[in-house]
Amino acid sequence: MQEERFEVFFQNISGLYRAVQRLRAQFAQMSGVSSVHPFWLYLLREYPEGLAASRLAELSNIDRSLVSRQLKPLLARGLVQTGEQTGKRRYGWKIRLTQEGIALAEEIAAQALAIQNHAGRGVSAEELAERIFRPDNCTMSFAGPQECLDRYQELCASTIDAEPFGPCPAAVLEVPDPVPASEAFVVPTDVTFSALGFDRKRLGSEYGGAWLLASRVLSYDYLWNEVRVKGGAYGTGFQVIRNGDLRFYSYRDPHLDETYERFAQAGAWLGAFAPTDDELEGYIVSAVSSLDAPVKPRSAARRQDGWYFAGYDVSEREAIRRQLIETTADDLRGLGDVVSAVSDQGYRCVFGNREAIESSSLS
Repeated sequence: MQEERFEVFFQNISGLYRAVQRLRAQFAQMSGVSSVHPFWLYLLREYPEGLAASRLAELSNIDRSLVSRQLKPLLARGLVQTGEQTGKRRYGWKIRLTQEGIALAEEIAAQALAIQNHAGRGVSAEELAERIFRPDNCTMSFAGPQECLDRYQELCASTIDAEPFGPCPAAVLEVPDPVPASEAFVVPTDVTFSALGFDRKRLGSEYGGAWLLASRVLSYDYLWNEVRVKGGAYGTGFQVIRNGDLRFYSYRDPHLDETYERFAQAGAWLGAFAPTDDELEGYIVSAVSSLDAPVKPRSAARRQDGWYFAGYDVSEREAIRRQLIETTADDLRGLGDVVSAVSDQGYRCVFGNREAIESSSLS
């Protein structure tokens, strides 16, 4: 009985969390604000007389400097108003909902109540088993010699051939639309950890071998010299991810504005990149070796599992490798405008001390 109650509790909590995340993303996108704002609006609905920024931060369990920075979009959208006073620190301002803000907060509250009521219905242990333990909806992965595979299939036969509990529900993956935002987080450190990124697909650029080479060239030439050697950061780089991410990063960095300025100049540097034949060949050999590096069987199996679920064929990897080998300096220079667009349109994320963040252009 205790196990059944725990399963019901776990299912309710998981479903409630996903529903809340969808709610935040939905209202943030609808109102053109950050995903943190719907909860603020909900809290302000409970305090019609208004809340000080410091109190709102306390109730939201976040640093109050984030409230002061993230208040601007709500003010610009006319969702809140402040009782700003001359000579008084902004942390003490009273924040109140406008009529438009009240209307949106009421919608959020109604949706939150619906989520709460839905979560209270619960699910039985039998229903939970029907959703999870299904031989007709199970993928098994194996890595090893043929004789071990034969034994594996023999041991699993009773599970594979078992009758399902009932009709298999359609698999539905609900991914909320991303909410673009630049954010900074105050942490107790003397250095900063910075990132800047954007979606390559939104810039109309296809993934290919040239991008892998551009990543290595920018990381180990331009960024290494400008951000690490000259700027004093412990590490830096430019990453290209197949799903669409293009992103700069630096860590244990004593600078913020200077680093972002160097990120902004990376596209122009790549657009004028003129390596010798030997230099270009060296970068290509280095990049190809990272693709061909041997891995342990366990890592190889995990990688192939990932390819399977992502629908990624081995032939695609070979095509990328071939493109990488055939990349020219002109191909790299042609990516310079896209890299510049990442800086122009991209979003920033920073972890650092309060003084560094508040004295930068991010605040």
